[in-house]
Amino acid sequence: MLHRMLPFLLLLVPLTAQSEAASTPKPERLKIGLALGGGGAKGAAHVGILRVLEELHVPVDYIAGSSMGSIVAGLYASGMSPDEIEQHLAAMDWDDIMQDKPPRRELSYRRKQDDGDYLVKLELGWRDGGLRAPPGLILGQKFNLLLKWFTLHVSHIRDFDQLPIPFRPVAVDLADGAVVPLAAGNLADAMRASAALPGVFAPVAIDGRLLIDGAMAKNLPVDVVRAMGADRVIAVDVGSKFAPVESLHSALEISSQAMLMATRRDADRQIASLTDGDVLLTPSIAHIDTLDFSKTAEAMTLGEAAARRQIDALRRYAVGEEDWQAYLRRQRVYRRLELAVNRVRIDNRSGTDAAAIASRVAITPGTVLSLPALSRDIGRIYGMGDFEQVNFFIDSSDGLTELVYQPVAKSWGPDYLRFGLNIEDNFDGNSRYQIALSQNRTRLNRYGGEWKNTVQIGFEQRLTSELFQPLGYNDYYFAQARLGVRRFVTDIDAGIDTVQYEVRGGLADLSLGRQLGPQYGALLLGLQHEWLRGEPRVRSTGLQRVAAESGGMHISVSYDQLDNTNFPKQGGEASLGYVGNRRHLGADADYDKAGLAFARFFTRQDDTWMIGARLASSLGSELPFYDSYQLGGFSSLSGYASGALQGNYLGLAKLLYWRRLGGGGKAVDGIYSGVSLEGGNVWQQRRQIGTRSLIYAGSLFLGLDTVAGPVYFGYGRAEDNVDSWYFFLGKSF
Repeated sequence: MLHRMLPFLLLLVPLTAQSEAASTPKPERLKIGLALGGGGAKGAAHVGILRVLEELHVPVDYIAGSSMGSIVAGLYASGMSPDEIEQHLAAMDWDDIMQDKPPRRELSYRRKQDDGDYLVKLELGWRDGGLRAPPGLILGQKFNLLLKWFTLHVSHIRDFDQLPIPFRPVAVDLADGAVVPLAAGNLADAMRASAALPGVFAPVAIDGRLLIDGAMAKNLPVDVVRAMGADRVIAVDVGSKFAPVESLHSALEISSQAMLMATRRDADRQIASLTDGDVLLTPSIAHIDTLDFSKTAEAMTLGEAAARRQIDALRRYAVGEEDWQAYLRRQRVYRRLELAVNRVRIDNRSGTDAAAIASRVAITPGTVLSLPALSRDIGRIYGMGDFEQVNFFIDSSDGLTELVYQPVAKSWGPDYLRFGLNIEDNFDGNSRYQIALSQNRTRLNRYGGEWKNTVQIGFEQRLTSELFQPLGYNDYYFAQARLGVRRFVTDIDAGIDTVQYEVRGGLADLSLGRQLGPQYGALLLGLQHEWLRGEPRVRSTGLQRVAAESGGMHISVSYDQLDNTNFPKQGGEASLGYVGNRRHLGADADYDKAGLAFARFFTRQDDTWMIGARLASSLGSELPFYDSYQLGGFSSLSGYASGALQGNYLGLAKLLYWRRLGGGGKAVDGIYSGVSLEGGNVWQQRRQIGTRSLIYAGSLFLGLDTVAGPVYFGYGRAEDNVDSWYFFLGKSF
C-alpha cells in the first residue's frame, strides 16, 4: 500500500515547499534618506539630482533640508515632480521676490509721495521710547506668498510625517543657537524659517521660537535624516568652500570667510559621519554666487552631472518597476487646486481698521482663486504700509472654502523715521548738500490719518508739518494741510550786479484731493499762502531788505506709473498744474503760473530710453524774482549751473539713453552709463519765444543705484562753450 502512495507523496513535497516559500515575507528594503544642503542659488542643483534619482528608480523615504535645500526638499515632499519644481523655480522673478513692496506703480498716491521724498530705503520706527529697525532687509512677503501658494494642496497637513515623503526643514533658534528640525506646523512657514538668512530675511516666529536659517548651525542635515529612520543616506553638499588665504584682500572677503567657518565645520562633521553604504554628491558649482538666481538652470544641470558621476553607487538603492510605481502613487499628489471662494474674512492682527483693509480686497465669493488675483489683493493690503506680513490661508473646516487674510502689524511701527541725503557739486566752487529727517505718525484714526514732520538742514533749512486725512476707508478722497518755514540763500539782481540775500519764509497750504485709479495719480485743489523776508548778506549802503508775499488758488493733476524713481525702466509720469496768485488772497501782485511736464521710459534688455518735455508760462503776467521759472543743471540744459537761467516762460525737451553695465547687489543695485540731448530756454517776453532762441546742450554720465540713493557723475556742455562737471547724490531724471 505504501509503495502505491509514494509517487503521490513525492508530488506533495515540492508543493509544500512552494507554499512555505510563498508565505515567507520578502526582506524589507533599506530606507533611503536624502539630506539637501543650503547654498542659495547653488541649491537649484538639488533638482537635477532628484531627476537622476527618479530616472534610476531610487525612492526617497525620508528627506531633510537646510536653507535652499529645505525649499527644494519641501516641494518634493509635498508631492511635486522634479519637472514641476524646475518650472516653479524657473518662473520665479527673484529680483521681484527680493523686494517686499508690490510694484511701485501699484502703490497709492500717498506711498508714492513717500517714495519720491527720501533716498535712503531703510525705514526705522520709534516705539516704547527707542529706535526700532525692521528685523531684516527683506521681510519675505512675496517669498512667503509663493511658498504658501505652492504648498496649498497640503496646507491641511500639520504633521510633516504625514506628507507624501516625511520631511524635516532645519532651522536655528535665535535665542540659543539650538538646531530645530521642524516636525509639524504650516509647511510654507517652516520652509521660510529654514531659509531666513540673518540680516537679509527676517526671522520667522513658530511656536514661541524665533527661527533663522538652518545653514547657520547645520547646513547638511545628515544626522537629522538618519534620526528619522534612514538606513542609507544620500547627502548633497552645495555649500561654499573656504577660499585660499592669498585671495582674501578686503574686509568683506575676510568677514565672509570667518562666517563660513561655523557652517563649514558642521558640514564637514556630517560628511565624516557617512559610511561606505552612503553616497555624497558635490556638484561643481563654486563659480555660482549664492544670490545669483539667474543661474538656477545651470545649477540644475550641474547637479544632474554630479549624480551621473556616481550613478553606479546610486543604482544600489534602485527598486523594481512595481515598487517604483507604488512609490510614485504615494509621492505624486501635487495638483493645482481650483477653489471657488465661498467667503472672504479678515483675521486682523494689527491696529489698522478692518474695514480699511477690506476695502483693498477685490476677490469676492464665487471667485475661482488664482495666484495673480491673490497677489494683487495682498499687494494692495501690504502697500498700505502698516504691515510686516500679510498672510493668507484657506479654512474649509465647515465644508465651505473660506479665504482668510491675516495682516500682521509692523513690530517697529506705527511711528516711523526716514532719512534723506542730497549732495550736489559742479567742481567749480559751487557745492550744496541737504540732509533731511522725517517722522511720520500713522493710523491716527480709523480712516488712516497721518501726521508727518520733516526737518531739513544744509543749503536750504526747512521745517514742515503736514497732516494727511483720508475721507473714507479707501482714501480715494483726502484732505491735506501743510505748514512750513524755511531759510536759504539766493542771488538777487541789484541793478549793477547780483547780491546774495539771506531769505526767510513760511508756507501754509490746505488742499482737497482725489486719487485717480486709485494708483495712477491724484487731482488736487487748494489754497496756499507764502511769505518771504530777505536781507543782504553784505552790509552796504543802498541795499535794502526785501519782502514778498504770495497767495492764491492752485489746481493740479498728476500721473505716476514709474517702476522706479532712481533709474526707471518702464512707465511714465506727467503733471499739469495752475497757480493763480491774487491780492485779495494775500499776494503782493496778481500773477499766474501754468505748467505741463511729462517723461516716458522704454527699456529693452539693458538699454533704456527716456523722452521728456516741460512747458511753463506766466500767462502774460510778470513773475516775481522769487517765483520765476528756472533752467540749468544736469539734464536741464547741461553745462549751465543749476538755476542759471530765469524767466517768465520755459520750454525744454530732452532725450536720454543709458545702458546697464552691471550691479545687482544690495549696496549697488545697478551701474549705468548714458548720454543726454537737450534743447530749450527761458524767456522774459512771449514774443521772444522761437526756435532761433533755443539753446542746445548734452551730457555724458555714469550712474550708480545705491542703497543711499542714485549717484551721478557727469560732464555737460551747452552752446557758447558753457560746460560743467557734475556730481549728484539724489538727483533724479
